[in-house]
Amino acid sequence: MRVLFVCTGNTCRSPLGAAILERLAGEKGVEVRSAGTGAGAGSPATEEARRVAERHGLSLERHRSLPLEPEVLAWADHVLVMENYHKRTVERLGAGEKVTLLSEYGGDGRDIDDPFGMGEASYERVYELLETYLAQFLTTERHPK
Repeated sequence: MRVLFVCTGNTCRSPLGAAILERLAGEKGVEVRSAGTGAGAGSPATEEARRVAERHGLSLERHRSLPLEPEVLAWADHVLVMENYHKRTVERLGAGEKVTLLSEYGGDGRDIDDPFGMGEASYERVYELLETYLAQFLTTERHPK
């Protein structure tokens, strides 16, 4: 199974989600990538994202941002997005059958707010949400609708 995480800048939420899923999936044959709807290529994860990841035993040191492009979407079996805006963007790019708002796996279907510029506590809240939703994603491994 190939899973693509999508957020805006690909420096906060989507790299955290990718790292969390890699750990949760373990040896289950899950390949993970991340990209951003407004990302430039090659930016590192934010300092706050790296610190939060490290506190939870993960590393984002090797992460570099990737723009969301049709080729990246074609690679994925599942596209997990952080906001409804990202979902609409993926749908416009022709991958609507693959896309799910990640919080649908937690039952509320709300956007996962961008923590950029909001302080480390916001990143920690995002981490906790991602971990919860991704545990449910792995349990179902199917579209929640």
